[in-house]
Amino acid sequence: MSDGFTSVQKYLSGKTFSDIGELFYRAGKDMQAAAASSMGTLLAFGFMGVGKAFKGKTEIHYQELGSVLEAFEESLKKLGGAKVGDKTFLDGFDPAVLVLKAAKSDEEAKILLPKAYEAAKKGSDNTTTMLAKFGRIAFKGEESRTILDPGSVFASLMIKTLAEVLG
Repeated sequence: MSDGFTSVQKYLSGKTFSDIGELFYRAGKDMQAAAASSMGTLLAFGFMGVGKAFKGKTEIHYQELGSVLEAFEESLKKLGGAKVGDKTFLDGFDPAVLVLKAAKSDEEAKILLPKAYEAAKKGSDNTTTMLAKFGRIAFKGEESRTILDPGSVFASLMIKTLAEVLG
């Protein structure tokens, strides 16, 4: 994932985009090329999904963060076929989406960012009670219920970083 995010950072460095959707779409395409893994592919499609949803927009307000994350999440669901409760990235991501979708103003969204991370962390922690249905961990069967899902941890760390950078 480090290679993917480093590549996206290099790609975006010095570029300007008047279309927010194009920025996210191009970031997704670069991620797809640089991080050739299942998680890299999921993230790439997430970014491209945001790009499609926000095509033509010139700015994003804090109040729209929930919609940005929701577009990201919906792209992952379409690509992978997983849903919340399947012990995946979504279990650490969806709780943050729900928190931020409740924001009625930019100021409220800023206040909710740390709460979004707390919800994401709790969602990830809850994966230790779930049966894995996707990925390598699914081969462990019932034993997977005791293992923290790494994708959900990654999702919560993404939300943590978002909260730190934007909060």
